[in-house]
Amino acid sequence: MTDAVVIAIDGPSGAGKGTVARQLASVLNCQHIDTGAMYRAVAWRAIQDGCSFDDEVALANIAENAYFDFNGVKVAKPKGAFYCIAELPVKDAEDFAKWLLSDFDVDGQTVMVAPASGFYSTPNTGLNQVRIAYVLNEDNLLKSVNILKKALEVYPN
Repeated sequence: MTDAVVIAIDGPSGAGKGTVARQLASVLNCQHIDTGAMYRAVAWRAIQDGCSFDDEVALANIAENAYFDFNGVKVAKPKGAFYCIAELPVKDAEDFAKWLLSDFDVDGQTVMVAPASGFYSTPNTGLNQVRIAYVLNEDNLLKSVNILKKALEVYPN
């Protein structure tokens, strides 16, 4: 098995993530996956099918079985994760996220979260929130939740 490097670029809408990601993929000669296009394609399919955005089961089914090819956008069945925002018992989610990566592990493993404050246009909103993934592999999801729980128990701030 080879070790793959995954680079995730996060930020609010319109910040230029896609532009930077395409340029970075070109410079590094690697694959670029436009998850924003994937999410928009799933939303488009949901609208076409008359699916309520409140129906999480139906939306997950659309995403799980999705394959779209329109206007240059191609989306296949997701194989990684779906995201949500979680409020944590911390004062500074950005500091917590950095701490997770630099100073914390459980048996050599940790989790990566994205501070959510950058997703809000209102200043000082989401300072204690992170974006986390619902990993499709149940064992990995349970392991990640356990790691996050242990991290919150010992986080110094």
